[in-house]
Amino acid sequence: MHSHIISAAYAPLLLQPKPDSELADEALYGMSLDILEDKGTWKYVRLEYQYEAWVHETLIAEDADQNWQKKRNALIQSPFAEVLPNPTYKGNPIIRIPRGSLIHCVSEFPDEEGWLEIELFDGTHGFCRKEWIRHFSDFPEKDDSNGIRQAVINDALAYLGTHYKWGGKSPAGIDCSGLTFMAYWMNGISIYRDASIKAGYAVHEISKENLQPGDLLYFPGHIALHIENGDYVHSTGSQGGVVLNSLNPEAPRYYKKLDDELYACGSIFAQKN
Repeated sequence: MHSHIISAAYAPLLLQPKPDSELADEALYGMSLDILEDKGTWKYVRLEYQYEAWVHETLIAEDADQNWQKKRNALIQSPFAEVLPNPTYKGNPIIRIPRGSLIHCVSEFPDEEGWLEIELFDGTHGFCRKEWIRHFSDFPEKDDSNGIRQAVINDALAYLGTHYKWGGKSPAGIDCSGLTFMAYWMNGISIYRDASIKAGYAVHEISKENLQPGDLLYFPGHIALHIENGDYVHSTGSQGGVVLNSLNPEAPRYYKKLDDELYACGSIFAQKN
């Protein structure tokens, strides 16, 4: 089990141990990590999805009982969720956390007003609306490839209109591989966080002819999620954020530049013979 936890709503993960370093990634509340190297206030860490980068010590905390990864059982599915001290909108929020953050849902069922009691990693209890939370038990079944494909697409489309942010991974700003990572993360699946197919992760290369909904499109330094018939969703700085485009020259959203640059397709799913 990992020894530390992201304690901030989201934590910048940097290429170098200094404030003006390039942003490599963002870790979200409740994610677990190990410290690999200690340079005072800066820690070189490996996240639970195997990504490595530098993070400032103020954004992480020790997993005091080494039990958080087993205890957490839900994530935030609304763009942001305020954890409130009581089951009412009127309270002063304890913390505001983004989509994909990990929590422990204490309540088996919501109360008659629709509130769930939740627990944060440090033992603090609060309340969230049932609509803001997705239980791990609600993830698609691992053998339901069609269900996973549709769920992944739905979660990617939930970021439409989010502005582009290099290294971002939240509704406050997201980049291309952040978007594809989060679409799968929201369904209990970890893929490589950057825009390439990397050995040791779930994605394997497939032919363009075998491309199906929910598979991945790879371009030089860029990645997109295929929806159907060549349509795809991606986060692109050239268009300001998360938008829809197509590989189909007949489609109104056809983007010739990326069609010309497509060099690989990837999938987590076994190919049917």
